[in-house]
Amino acid sequence: MKLPARTQESLVASADVPEGPRYPGGLSLHLDDDVLEKLSMTLPDVGKSFMLQARVHVTAASQMEYEGDKKRRAVSLQIVDMGLGTDEGEGSSAADKLYGGG
Repeated sequence: MKLPARTQESLVASADVPEGPRYPGGLSLHLDDDVLEKLSMTLPDVGKSFMLQARVHVTAASQMEYEGDKKRRAVSLQIVDMGLGTDEGEGSSAADKLYGGG
């Protein structure tokens, strides 16, 4: 899902940003204080990796066809339940992460 380099460069908005985004904005999650508290998370170090398991609800699906046989598809997903675990291969299952069993 990583953006091509030329797209990253075109999205750089200011000299304060060392590089453009690596992934499309729709793939990014922002967790505020309330969410971090609900997940019982302390603020992690920048650059740390986590495993994410989530239950999503499809809120929209569409397909459009354009001249020249070009088709574009899109889907919108609402995260309704989510669990985060460390990226160190700990043995908790997806159900444990989502429903508090581990």
